[in-house]
Amino acid sequence: MSEASDLWLERAEMDLQAARVLSGKARLRELASFHYQQAAEKALKAVLVAARRSVPRVHDLVLLAREASSVAPELRRATAPARRLNMFYIETRYPVGPQRRLTAAELSGVMRAATTIVEMGRAAVRAVRGESEGAG
Repeated sequence: MSEASDLWLERAEMDLQAARVLSGKARLRELASFHYQQAAEKALKAVLVAARRSVPRVHDLVLLAREASSVAPELRRATAPARRLNMFYIETRYPVGPQRRLTAAELSGVMRAATTIVEMGRAAVRAVRGESEGAG
């Protein structure tokens, strides 16, 4: 992996993998949701890196999706899943506010949202680079 955006995508994939492992334990669902949020964040930042744009030091996925859509308009569709994932950055890491456990069904929705954004991010990086769909 030679380009910096590839490193961001690799980390996004690692977060997806970690989240899948953690998802198997009911007690660790909240931690899994954090890794799903991180996967989406890193995929969106990969698009900005591929376009040689500055990467905001934020964790707001809606903001990152909007920024990334300025170079890859198809990422406008990432706003809804980004909104769903946004809450999992702080709420799942720290014991602030009311604590509740995610159900398996809720975590499944979180996984779908993150996977969607990572796939869209990967495709957008290829598009920004001018690569064909099958490349990479």
